[in-house]
Amino acid sequence: MVAKQDSETKNSEAVRKARVRQLWQVSPERNNSETGPLNFYKWLQEHNPDLLPPGQGDPYQRLRAELMQSENPEAKPENK
Repeated sequence: MVAKQDSETKNSEAVRKARVRQLWQVSPERNNSETGPLNFYKWLQEHNPDLLPPGQGDPYQRLRAELMQSENPEAKPENK
């Protein structure tokens, strides 16, 4: 039962990340490297808060790391 829940959690997280990447790819904010991630985060907060990264810590920093990872898949995630 636990293995099934873990699998479902991983699957739902993969779907969430894919949707965030889709929205980021078509976002006009993507072209603004200075404020783009922050404005996109604010938009997600207002329109799709369920797409914000789950977990502890700063959700903006986690989202920003996801966006940077999607822009450069070979880059290693930041360790904080």
